[in-house]
Amino acid sequence: MHLRAINPNTTESMTAAIGRAALAAASAGTTVTAVNPTMGPASIESHYDEALAVPGLLAEIARGEADGVDAYVLACFGDPGLDAAREVASGPVVGIAEAAMHTATLLGRHFSIVTTLPRTVGRAEELAERYGFRAACAGIHAVDIPVLELDLPGSDARRETAEACRRALDTDGSDVIVLGCAGMADFCTEVSAALGVPVVDGVAAATRLAESLVVLGLSTSRRSEYAPPPIKEYSGALAGFAPAAAPGPRRGDARPASSPYSVHHGGFGREYCVLDGGSREDRSVDTPRSPLDTSMWRVTGDPLVRGTGAGPLAGMTVAVKDLFEVAGQRVGAGVPAYLDEQTPAVASAPAVTALLDAGADVVGIAQTDEFAYSIAGRNAHYGAAPNAAVPGALPGGSSSGPAAAVALGEATIGLGTDTGGSVRVPASYQGIWGLRTTHGAVPVDGVLPLAPSYDTVGWLARDAETLAAVARVGLANAPQHAGDIRFALLDLRSVQLPHELERQFRRTVDAMIADGFEVTDAVDPGDLAEAAELYRVTQAREAWLSHGEWVRAHPGALGADIAARFEAAARITPEQAAEARDAVAVFRARLDERAEGRVLLLPAAASAPPRADAPTAEVEAIRAATMRLTCIAGLSGRPALSAPLLETAEDPVGLSLIGARNTDVALIELAASVAESLNGKDAA
Repeated sequence: MHLRAINPNTTESMTAAIGRAALAAASAGTTVTAVNPTMGPASIESHYDEALAVPGLLAEIARGEADGVDAYVLACFGDPGLDAAREVASGPVVGIAEAAMHTATLLGRHFSIVTTLPRTVGRAEELAERYGFRAACAGIHAVDIPVLELDLPGSDARRETAEACRRALDTDGSDVIVLGCAGMADFCTEVSAALGVPVVDGVAAATRLAESLVVLGLSTSRRSEYAPPPIKEYSGALAGFAPAAAPGPRRGDARPASSPYSVHHGGFGREYCVLDGGSREDRSVDTPRSPLDTSMWRVTGDPLVRGTGAGPLAGMTVAVKDLFEVAGQRVGAGVPAYLDEQTPAVASAPAVTALLDAGADVVGIAQTDEFAYSIAGRNAHYGAAPNAAVPGALPGGSSSGPAAAVALGEATIGLGTDTGGSVRVPASYQGIWGLRTTHGAVPVDGVLPLAPSYDTVGWLARDAETLAAVARVGLANAPQHAGDIRFALLDLRSVQLPHELERQFRRTVDAMIADGFEVTDAVDPGDLAEAAELYRVTQAREAWLSHGEWVRAHPGALGADIAARFEAAARITPEQAAEARDAVAVFRARLDERAEGRVLLLPAAASAPPRADAPTAEVEAIRAATMRLTCIAGLSGRPALSAPLLETAEDPVGLSLIGARNTDVALIELAASVAESLNGKDAA
């Protein structure tokens, strides 16, 4: 069963608390995701807030329908948009106010509600009347604390809430307390223990009630009021919310093929807001996903390593790829047999330490493809990490775990490596931002190598602002120059892109030109199939020098695809590698000359993400095509960015920007300006 808790405001820390409460209440077999919209108010404390939160809520319902969600928890005590959500969702939708009041009546004769601000008391009274609980509700009391102060460090919110609950019991003579805000979800156990009476958190109550309705095969009646909204035209900013078709059969029958209405995400990218998932046994990360989703995480903590808490990254969390040394932890490289032989690191890699010193916390060590020798994101031992953008698709690799953790909201930052696309491809597949840095700009000390001539440190984030902040920290000791602002296309005839991707890429470039960006004639890098072969030979030789001895001593330790890749690498002779290296130098010099003063534009991958169960031959063919694109940055030592600005058939593909060496931060800033222009144009 997949249950989705929707926080209708846009505050992610509150979403995390809601996710924890839902996970704690859910059955062990239930997958829980907690999400918030990207549009709307930061908190809901007025009728105005409530009205403007509803479109974002309905957008999340639409995404849930596309993801096959079975039931929804509306996690705001005002139950905003509850009726509308019930009209368009195929599974049950349970509001936390209604669920909490129902539950309270099963525990005592009278209950008191303790909410946040005095101005919200009237809404609670109205809901108690509507739901038929006015006689059972003995009183409604406000703590007089704004919603966003509930989880501030050092806040007295917990103490003041407990005191307000005690006064409510004394004043009303009630038997049960109902907490009147989803932001109080974390307070429930503590307040109940202090007062010695049942304290009902609406998130937990709604989670269990929604589960029960699914188990019973029950959902919203379609007979009258909750029939699907009539199909009609919507205008202006709400055009994307126009009802398109009725929801499919109720629970127990086949799921609908599509949502009852479609939310327009825009042609220049989507934002993915999944912030949680899993079942109740895992408390190890801020927003856990399953008891320990070993396809994504190898080890987690709360946090695993605490940062300084002060600096530009304070409050952010990091998922570290399992190639970096983290003090007290072993490096596993995605290979269980290799992990078994390792000892804990005595110190963290400089790339990790830089983030900790800037205030971020490491929440876990995330999975990688075996020895990082793949861009698929499919590990023979741990499986494929989830893809938040395209459920059921490969996540991309080899920085698959950090990318999935970021896309799912379980980490703010993904710390990865990029040799042949291992940051850019997962960013492309999952609709997030990913940077491969200038070769040599970030120290790789304490990072398990694959091919040192191409290995770089890279980062992943859900937005350009975060990525830029991380890059400024990680590149603080590297020279950074002002970047170029003119663009150039690459001659991609030797890549043979799918028609749909080529069309969308051209459409995006045309939109950039229309918005005033200068895009010059195509730069001819030479035959990219030949370039990819040069990369393959030189990378393979270095990969064998890095790990060949271990691989040969551990037959059967690797999955078939990676084992085959190492077998091929073993056949590369020193003479072949030297010849290829000479040709790489020629490629690099030619590209420097032809691309001088311009930022190169190309797709970040040769396709949208393939299905997780795609045949090996299909995955290998996509890898070969993608490597013709990603090898360019590796061969030239340039920084390369994947920005979520393309789509094919509703699946994301990144737009790649390749800049001059040591212009990494400027490249992110340039891409952010492109994204702002294109997304603003699309929204208009």
